[in-house]
Amino acid sequence: MPLVIGTDEAGYAPNLGPLVVGATAWRVPHWDFDFYTELAEQVHVEIDADDPRLVIADSKVAYRSGGSIDRLEAAVLSLLSTYAKLPLRITELLQHICGSGNFTIPAWYSWPDARIPLSTKPESLRHHSRKLNDGFGSKSVRLERIAARLVFPKEFNELLAVHGNKASVLTAITLQLVGDLVDRHEDDCLIVCDRHGGRARYAPLLQQFLTDEWPRVVEESSTCSRYSWSDEDRAFEARFVVNGESFLPTAAASMTAKYLREVMMQGWNAYWLRHDADLQPTAGYPGDAKRFLRDVAPIIQRLGIGTDSIWRSK
Repeated sequence: MPLVIGTDEAGYAPNLGPLVVGATAWRVPHWDFDFYTELAEQVHVEIDADDPRLVIADSKVAYRSGGSIDRLEAAVLSLLSTYAKLPLRITELLQHICGSGNFTIPAWYSWPDARIPLSTKPESLRHHSRKLNDGFGSKSVRLERIAARLVFPKEFNELLAVHGNKASVLTAITLQLVGDLVDRHEDDCLIVCDRHGGRARYAPLLQQFLTDEWPRVVEESSTCSRYSWSDEDRAFEARFVVNGESFLPTAAASMTAKYLREVMMQGWNAYWLRHDADLQPTAGYPGDAKRFLRDVAPIIQRLGIGTDSIWRSK
């Protein structure tokens, strides 16, 4: 069975908080497997309170800033529970999805290690997990892994100095994450990523991170950049698509990235509020991020925290 990987990010624009790149890896009968059609009894993309199915959609559809993370959490944890025992705490979740050796959480994101789920009812997760497993079994598809990479501002700034621009940083992080997933398997692989900023050409970075050969350019248009290559007996195709979240594995990656970022930003705001209970929390986006940085400046100075450790330069 070929492998299909979808990727997306959350936190590309903000100055505060981590950039999170998510990925989901699936076994499918064939590359053209239509997830939303084949799994229509279990999942959908519309926000409808009367629809009992699990929402798996672009995180910008499933979540609004300042709102409940219920839909994000329901999707991520229900999907995760189809192939792994559900972690009981946030640190366990991060270790499972991000890998215990791949990141260190700075102190100003730390908070009491809350139990999960944070917002979703456990019985709802159990219901969706059972439904998903039934659908996966009937359609010969399975979720192999949910993975993510958390990049905090200090590392982001260092990567920016190496790669020169945000789009290249995002592509490098994404393809490193994809490479880790690809190395676990020996079958043909389709990779679908939401497009990275305005970048239209990805061949050099694909060669740097995923193949020793120069990939064949199938298409480089305003809406899709598509490449193919082979590695011994394996065939690969990578697509960088505008609105890539219309592909379920990419939508699931989008929800994963956004869920983890929102969890981390809850920890971020909790940390600073412990030092000043009158602070107004922030989501970290430009404009409000500058306001927040001004508000916490006395705390930063008192604690001896370098601005480059908490502020992304772009």
